[in-house]
Amino acid sequence: MKTSAISIVVCIVGCLIILLMARAEGPVDWSECGTCHSEHARGEYAFEHPDNLSCTACHVTHKSGTGKLLLASPLIVCQEPCHTEMGRSHSVGEALINPSSKMPQDVTCTSDCHDPHGSNYKHILQMPARELCFSCHRL
Repeated sequence: MKTSAISIVVCIVGCLIILLMARAEGPVDWSECGTCHSEHARGEYAFEHPDNLSCTACHVTHKSGTGKLLLASPLIVCQEPCHTEMGRSHSVGEALINPSSKMPQDVTCTSDCHDPHGSNYKHILQMPARELCFSCHRL
C-alpha cells in the first residue's frame, strides 16, 4: 500500500514537472515539431517571440478542439499566462482585445496583426505597421 502511494506521488510530481517545462523559457527544441513544421523554425526572422517558448506552451500535439491546435482560444492562450496587461496599454485599445467588445470576434491578436512564431517587422507584426490598419480598414 505504501509503495503504491509513493508511486502515485512520484507520477504526479513527474507530470507537473513536464507541464511546467513545456511553458519554461529556454531554447526551443525543434527536433519533434520542426520535422513537419519547419516553416516556424527559429532564425529566419528579424524579430522573434521574446520569451523563446516551446511549441507546447501554446499548442497541443495533433488533437485540439480549437483552430491551429491551440490549448485554448487565441485570446486566452496569449493573454492569460503572459499578456494580461495588453488590454489597457495596447496601441489599438481594449476594444479589440476585450472578448465582450462589439468588435468582430474573428479578429484576434494573432489572426490579423501579430505572428507569434516570428516576423521581419517590429512587435512581431504580420506586415509593416503603416500598412496593418489599412489591410482591413479603408478610407
